[in-house]
Amino acid sequence: MEASLWIVALGAAVAGFVQSLSGFAFGMVAMSFRAWGLDPRTAAILTVFGALTGQVIAMLAASLPSVLLPSAS
Repeated sequence: MEASLWIVALGAAVAGFVQSLSGFAFGMVAMSFRAWGLDPRTAAILTVFGALTGQVIAMLAASLPSVLLPSAS
């Protein structure tokens, strides 16, 4: 694989891990990796869509149990 693809993959993996622990900071962590190997415009676009995807997945994961397992009332 190309070096830039490894940078993107590694940055996304580490940033996803940090976001899963803290709930935020995907952009800061991802940009710290991507700034070294990508064009700034490309890095910004990838970071915004990665952070948005992570937040949407977290929102769906938080609301899914309540849909599948409603509380007995």
